Amino acid sequence: MIRIRTGSSWRHDPRLRAGLRRTEGRARAAAARAVVDALALEVDGIDLAAGRAEGPLLPTLEALLRAVARVVAGVSHATVTLPDGELEIVLRRRGPSALITIVALSRPSRVLASDVEVDVEELAAAALEASATFCRELAEVIPRDADRESRRLRAAARDLRRAESAPPRPPRAGPRVRAPRPAGPSGRVACAVELADDDGLLEAYEGGRPDLGSLLSPGRLTLRAADGREILALPGLPFLLLRDLGAAADGLLGAVRRGEPSFEIPLAHGRGGTAPALAIDLAGRTVAAPGATPVSCAPLELARAFAEAALELGRTARARNPRQAENAYLTELEAAAAARVAQIGELAEGDRAAPAAAPARAPAAPRLPQRAL
Repeated sequence: MIRIRTGSSWRHDPRLRAGLRRTEGRARAAAARAVVDALALEVDGIDLAAGRAEGPLLPTLEALLRAVARVVAGVSHATVTLPDGELEIVLRRRGPSALITIVALSRPSRVLASDVEVDVEELAAAALEASATFCRELAEVIPRDADRESRRLRAAARDLRRAESAPPRPPRAGPRVRAPRPAGPSGRVACAVELADDDGLLEAYEGGRPDLGSLLSPGRLTLRAADGREILALPGLPFLLLRDLGAAADGLLGAVRRGEPSFEIPLAHGRGGTAPALAIDLAGRTVAAPGATPVSCAPLELARAFAEAALELGRTARARNPRQAENAYLTELEAAAAARVAQIGELAEGDRAAPAAAPARAPAAPRLPQRAL
């Protein structure tokens, strides 16, 4: 059973209530859309967002209704962004069910809930009930103008009801996509991407907007040393893994510039203890996966391998669906990777922080006669 609830603290804030009642016109509309509180998606009594979903309730509920309407209509997936909590709610259609995935984008990225299956009709009913409840609560605070301030939310609810009554469009399934593993030693550090797109997420992206959901195909990253030995294998969602590893590589390049002796790349959030990390000895030029012995690996080559893997993921996504070139999540990943490759080139040429050179001595001034005139 799924239930969608909104927080109630905003209703007990006297300043907010007074502001909603005192303002008129556009000022009141802005105040109503700025009502911020928590949003809970409960399945069998458990909040899938772990209490981290928070944002402006009117636009968030509207986005949720429209996302549910897309899934009800048969679209393969839809995404809801909650910027205040750095969360993405991804809804995927699978037959009569919807799969809910919630991703926390704060680095390292964390999947709070993965493919939690609920009935599509129950999801739609829960979204409609949550929006209706919020509209009633808003009407208690501003009885005269509640309908006007919530008209966009009500329109989204009507669209969802129309989607429920229309026959769903047939889903599009894409073939499995994999980037090949390196067959053997390549003479350089390499990070191979294996990407499975059984549900056709990459192909389902329609273009024109940021869409994290279409990039959440499962897969695996495999990091190998120059001699072909496996350093690390990371199963999961390659896009999120490369997004985190890219940000960590920026920190690694900074440590190289500063001449620090070591650096660690966190691989997950810690839970009650030390989080697993990739340990890099910058002086000894080695890298060690959690619990493994160090392997010879130049720091700059490690950072380059992560950047090249991100660029390869972008090429794979666009080859599968050229419209992915319009996906801001993907273009941001590629742009950051390209900039990182340029930085690595500078560092490899010796552009490291160094003491400033002593200023050149000015030519000696001509000696003047010291005798009095």
